[in-house]
Amino acid sequence: MILLTRGYRRAYRKLEASAMEAIGDLSDISSASIRALTDTSRVVDNFVSRAQALQSTLTSSLHEDEDLAAMYLTAAAEGKPRGPQDHQEVELLLEHGLQRIDEVAQAAMQLQRRLKSADAHVALSLCVSGGGDKSLMSQLCDAQPSAQHKLLSRD
Repeated sequence: MILLTRGYRRAYRKLEASAMEAIGDLSDISSASIRALTDTSRVVDNFVSRAQALQSTLTSSLHEDEDLAAMYLTAAAEGKPRGPQDHQEVELLLEHGLQRIDEVAQAAMQLQRRLKSADAHVALSLCVSGGGDKSLMSQLCDAQPSAQHKLLSRD
């Protein structure tokens, strides 16, 4: 559990650095900066989905007394399985892990919101600047289909 939570925290830190770099590159809106923003957004979205799936799995496990008791592998291997109500240590371990994963997931969702905000800023900047380069608008619209009508209908 410790390795799992550390791995998620480490992965989040890398994603955060990548996202901050992508957002920082938007001072000069270019094809490369839009592509970096789009790619980073996809990776963050995937990370949030995986973290939420892990949260759901841990939460489900915490509600199953038999499963928690069965996690005492040494006792089971020695032929002394624990009873369904005898699982306090495992429950505490999983609750702690769930709390850490929740923290990482919340931070990742905040990062996700920042990236969406940056994406909206790019779309607004392209609209205000008179549309700019059509290929930039096309890339942005490919990444954000709902924006396609708004940006390209100006032509």
